[in-house]
Amino acid sequence: MAARKPRRTPKTRNFWILCAFLVLAFITGGSSRSEVQSLLILRPVSVLVCFYAAWNLRTEDLRNHKFLVGFAAACLLLAIVHIIPLPPAIWHTLPGRELIAQIDYEAGLGEVWRPITMDPVGGWNALYSLFVPLAVLLLGMSLKREELNSLLPVFIGIGVVTGLVGLIQSASGTQSAVNLYSVSNTGSAVGLFANRNHQAVYLAAMFPMIAVYACTGIKTADQARIKLWISIAIGLVLIPLLLATGSRAGIITGLLGLLSAPILYRVPATLIAAKRKNTKRRYYYIIAAFAALGIGLLSILFSRAEAVDRLFASDIGDDERAKIFSPAAQMAWDYFPFGSGMGSFAPAFKIGETNATLSPSYVNRAHNDYLELYMTGGLPAVLLIGIALIALAFTAWRIWQSRKENSQSKLIARAAFVVCLIFILASASDYPLRMPSLMCFAAVLGLWLSNLGRSDSLRS
Repeated sequence: MAARKPRRTPKTRNFWILCAFLVLAFITGGSSRSEVQSLLILRPVSVLVCFYAAWNLRTEDLRNHKFLVGFAAACLLLAIVHIIPLPPAIWHTLPGRELIAQIDYEAGLGEVWRPITMDPVGGWNALYSLFVPLAVLLLGMSLKREELNSLLPVFIGIGVVTGLVGLIQSASGTQSAVNLYSVSNTGSAVGLFANRNHQAVYLAAMFPMIAVYACTGIKTADQARIKLWISIAIGLVLIPLLLATGSRAGIITGLLGLLSAPILYRVPATLIAAKRKNTKRRYYYIIAAFAALGIGLLSILFSRAEAVDRLFASDIGDDERAKIFSPAAQMAWDYFPFGSGMGSFAPAFKIGETNATLSPSYVNRAHNDYLELYMTGGLPAVLLIGIALIALAFTAWRIWQSRKENSQSKLIARAAFVVCLIFILASASDYPLRMPSLMCFAAVLGLWLSNLGRSDSLRS
């Protein structure tokens, strides 16, 4: 009599709700601008999902993710504190408010209560934006370990979609009908995003994810081979798609992601056989590597490999972003230790910007998220960044200390760590984690990193 196959545990309702919300977030949340009309759908839905997820949370869920809960609470608290009106006697003592205090006096406005943030509307927008990743975090905390692991192919599928959309945009030129945002890198392969750099960062994050996908959740040798070749095919397609974005940062983060793939990949037990077969398989990998190199070279020669052109362009040193750093750093010190307020970078920068940055357009971001958080959030924001980096370092030591244990959760956690490194690197020249969609992705990365050593009891 044949052995009965083990029944697959059905996914819970919260898993499918989270999947649907992630799809919604990537369709409607690819821009950091507050006036994007799609936020009228995403943010109300995220608030409703937050209430639903919080209502269904158990004490055990909070205990399994203590650090994530504490860090999310600290971020929310900082955003809330910055929009609370303060009495004039306190507000006028805050560093960097002298000009506004003088305007109040000259205009005869009297005693005006103001919040810490110099842009109250921007402060409220910053608070509202946190509900999107919070919804993912609260829903994700209620999932079982296996369900969290099942989110990996969801993000890979989203990456394939945004890559194909970017390919259509690149082929269509500046008149592409599939651009989702009016304020965008027109003519570039931005995919589901408004900015080519954010598309490139997500595509770069695909490499460690597909490397782990190829060697996890496998029960038979045939399944292992199918997943391996699917992953190789996706990886081969990613290279020209990444080059087509025209992002310099995409090339750097893409190299990091690509180099991490062979480190993360583990040959499944079902494929471990005779030495001869292993040797034969190595030839397959060598052929795949040369194929990847060939596709990359062909894309440079014959396609719109805009990123390579921009990387070696003669005017790289004249990049406008470099002109922002010095005055932004000076203003950050002028507003220290409280900062100019969450969401206030654009109006605060106008006060102290130099002649070098004056132009018909305004500077909306520092293009260095650490510098922008330092300027707007002050010392508390710097401390939160430091705490997050220290926690990531401790988690990295825990997931990499033993190379013998290759459980699915540990391999996915290692991929999540590499993706975090990609975001850390990209944030030094851009602001990827200000996209609602990528904020949701970052929330799942945190859940994957904390997915080890937790206790799962049956949920009703």
